[in-house]
Amino acid sequence: MTTVRPTTSATAPVQGKRPTRRAVVAGSVALATTIATRTAGITAAQPAPTATMAGEEAVVGLYFLGLEPNRLGPQLRPWAAVATVDPADRRVATATLELLLAGPDKDVRAGGGVTAIPDGVRLLSADLVEDGLVRVDLSGEFLDTDIIPELADRLATPAAGQNRSTADRALRLRLAQIVLTLTRFETITGVDLRVDGQPAAIVDVLGNAVDGPATRDAFEDVIPLILIERPLPLETVGSSFAVSGSSNTFEGGQFLRLMTADGDTLLDQPVQATSGSGVRGTFLADLAVPDGTESGTITLLGYELSARDGSEVNAFEVPLRFADVTAR
Repeated sequence: MTTVRPTTSATAPVQGKRPTRRAVVAGSVALATTIATRTAGITAAQPAPTATMAGEEAVVGLYFLGLEPNRLGPQLRPWAAVATVDPADRRVATATLELLLAGPDKDVRAGGGVTAIPDGVRLLSADLVEDGLVRVDLSGEFLDTDIIPELADRLATPAAGQNRSTADRALRLRLAQIVLTLTRFETITGVDLRVDGQPAAIVDVLGNAVDGPATRDAFEDVIPLILIERPLPLETVGSSFAVSGSSNTFEGGQFLRLMTADGDTLLDQPVQATSGSGVRGTFLADLAVPDGTESGTITLLGYELSARDGSEVNAFEVPLRFADVTAR
């Protein structure tokens, strides 16, 4: 059996449904000697976090909605999950979608994450139609108007989606969850989403129709200005680890801070994204946990300094588990 080497330390298992064989995923996962996962016949458009294969399991990122009290509206953030992959066909994206449709587990809920996807939505198919594009067909329950109360309350504010109805806003968030979860694979850049075989109407924040496949660009308003996608929440990290993600900050500047469970700062260093000031760019940094740090819970914080008054703004927190291997 072909195995792709893990890019991070092991993640605690997350409960989810075993994937079915109904859907076809974007190619077969092959052996990788770098952190990239490659899919047959596809060339990655740009570096991005990928699934990590280990035997018949894949560590993947599922996008749920955070309802932080200091945000004007719900925003998407990734959480770690362990997908069970059929060794015969290695349909890791199919397994990932099955987990997303199953909803948040206890760790996600404890971290304040919710889903806009209604109960009972089934994955009918997920077909690779051309390089980088996946056509996903979901059952009709995807269009149900039922919304969980805590999400409905946050969608009632004008800032959460202009003047559109709460149901329309919730549908757009569901679409964003699907698109961001799939495009986290470096080999998938766009999603042609259908419901019971019919094209799903995808609009931007202003209500304008999105022509062609949906990409992350259509959902910029529900993506945090600083989005850390690696490591994922509750992953175990060692004395040094890589941090990657995207941001839309002033001139692409931001900082990464590591803190102990007591709030003490372990390190605080600047990192530069490839772009900013209205254009989302990507960033990558290597962090080294200071010697003597005790194993346990630590927090990774991304933030920028306000150009107006120098205060820390647009914070994005990732809870992690630190294991000091040198102490063993």
